[in-house]
Amino acid sequence: MTVDNELLAWREEWTSQAADMPDLAARVKRQTRILRLTLVGEVLVTVVMGGGTLWLAVATGEPDFAVLALATWMFIAAAWIFGLWNRRGSWSPVAMTSSAYLEISIRRCRSALRAAVFGMLLFAVEMLFCLSWIYNRTGSASFLYSVTMLAVALATILFYVCTWIYRARKKSELTALEKLASETSGTSGTSGTSMIGTCQE
Repeated sequence: MTVDNELLAWREEWTSQAADMPDLAARVKRQTRILRLTLVGEVLVTVVMGGGTLWLAVATGEPDFAVLALATWMFIAAAWIFGLWNRRGSWSPVAMTSSAYLEISIRRCRSALRAAVFGMLLFAVEMLFCLSWIYNRTGSASFLYSVTMLAVALATILFYVCTWIYRARKKSELTALEKLASETSGTSGTSGTSMIGTCQE
C-alpha cells in the first residue's frame, strides 16, 4: 500500500469514528471552568465558616463555641484533603488527542461519583454533630419541632435526592464513556491523533 493510500484509509477510518465521537473537548473545557468555580466556592466556605466559628470562639470565650470551631475546622480539613486527593490528575488532559479527552472525562466521572458519596457521608456526620451541639447547649430536644428544623429537614431531603439523581446521571455518563473507550481502543492511530474537529470551540 502506498503512502497516499494509507493516508486515505486512515482519514476514512478517522472520519467514520469522529462522527460518533461526542464533543469531548468542549465538555472537558466546560467542566474545567466548573472545577475552578468549585475551588473558589470551597475557599469562600473555608473563610466564612471556618473564620466565622473561630471568631465566635475567640469573641465569646465559651467552651461550646470552641468545640464548634474545632469541629468546623475538622470538617473543612477532611473536605480539603478528600477534594485534593479526588481531583488529582483531573485538571487538564495530558494531550490534545481524542484518547486524552476521553481518559480525563472518565477520570472526572469517577471523581464525581466518589465526591457524591463523600458529600452525603460528610453531610450526615455534620448534621449529627450540629444536632448534638444544639441539644448540649440548650439542654432540650424541643428545637427538633421548630419551624427552623422543619426547613432543615426539607433541605436535607432535597440535598440527598438531588445528590442521588446527580450520582445516577454520572454513573450513566461513565458507562457511556467507558463503552466509547472500549470501542475506540483498538482503532489504529486514534490515541496519537489531534482532535482537529472536536478540539475547536
